[in-house]
Amino acid sequence: MSNFKKKVIVVLFTGLIFALAVYFNWSFTYYHSAGAIEAIKSGDVSVSNFTTIAGNTVRNYYLRLMKDKGELTEPARTDAFIDTYGFIQNVFGNDVVISKIPGETVFKTNDDRLILEKLHSVYTYSDQMKSLKSFSQWLESKDIDFLVTHAPTKEVEDDEYPTGMRPEKSVNDCIIEELSKNGVPYIDYRENPEISADSSDWHYRTDHHWNAETAFLSAQYLVRELNRDFGYGLDESILNFENFNCEVHEKAFLGSAGKKTGISFAGTDDFKFYLPKSSDTDFSVEVTVSNDKIEQKHGSFEDVFISRKHLVQDYYKGIMYTTFMNGDYGYQIIKNNNAVTDKRIVVIKDSYANAMVPYLAMVTKEIVMIDPRWYEDSMKEYIEVYNPDAVVLVYNPGAYLEEVFFDFD
Repeated sequence: MSNFKKKVIVVLFTGLIFALAVYFNWSFTYYHSAGAIEAIKSGDVSVSNFTTIAGNTVRNYYLRLMKDKGELTEPARTDAFIDTYGFIQNVFGNDVVISKIPGETVFKTNDDRLILEKLHSVYTYSDQMKSLKSFSQWLESKDIDFLVTHAPTKEVEDDEYPTGMRPEKSVNDCIIEELSKNGVPYIDYRENPEISADSSDWHYRTDHHWNAETAFLSAQYLVRELNRDFGYGLDESILNFENFNCEVHEKAFLGSAGKKTGISFAGTDDFKFYLPKSSDTDFSVEVTVSNDKIEQKHGSFEDVFISRKHLVQDYYKGIMYTTFMNGDYGYQIIKNNNAVTDKRIVVIKDSYANAMVPYLAMVTKEIVMIDPRWYEDSMKEYIEVYNPDAVVLVYNPGAYLEEVFFDFD
């Protein structure tokens, strides 16, 4: 390599590092870049490797930010760096795998959806299925109907997985096969004939949650299945789309995967939800916020289920998905004061249920929501005393990775 080329590369690379140092954190950035600068000076690094070195330098700093946000002296700059990092990955042509964080890889599909890799690895679910089967048999002995509802994670084509990452089978299919094999009653929301045939429409592009339309359609499907399997006679017409207005906030939402990669790489999602056209809705909700604090809400569908304070467009610090029911709580009881049915359901849930249960509440008398992550009492003991008509599990594949979701005792 000529001395002139070496000087040009050193100037360019040092300029990049200096810019990052001024904008973010000089000591860390320079420390991880000094070796590369010396290698370029000595001629050990070719011109063609320059972009790789620069990309790795940015990547190393990014990983440090993601791992130790709490140690940053100026954490507000973290978000700007993540977005800059995503932009640089696009410039350097890293269009598939964006980063490796402990236990988690984010990659982009051909249609620009972001995928959390940990939700797309096939695991062994024997312990989970053993627990579900035992729980199902216990509920049957109490004459309580039971359904596991499968809220799918994103579907990914085989050729869209990064090299070495593609599982042998879809994690969605794997869970359904295990439920069937163990005789656990279930419904698979992918079988809903009303759902889009294009699975890329089911979820937010930048997040792992299903979107409002999929959640609404899943509520419709669940109601039909409860009527078909158990003869509940719930009024399915209440959930016709023509009875609702759709409120849309364009390009307002950056999901969990997007927060890891930056807007420059991920883009943003529209955020929407459905509100009943009728003003004649009346609900009472009791939420156990903590062991010694209970909050009560009373009012219309919008009053009790839509938390507008989360609609503030703060891409990195806000969690707009918590607009649905104000997020997750260990215990909530929802009463439909205008219900024409007496059916009561216990929903054992993860966060997917927050976007769906409000619509299920439109056609039932009472719903108890239990999130095992924060519910400290025995679910079996509660259910035995409460004696609902049905228990419904609303889990996405991510829930199957946490033991707490299967401790029903």
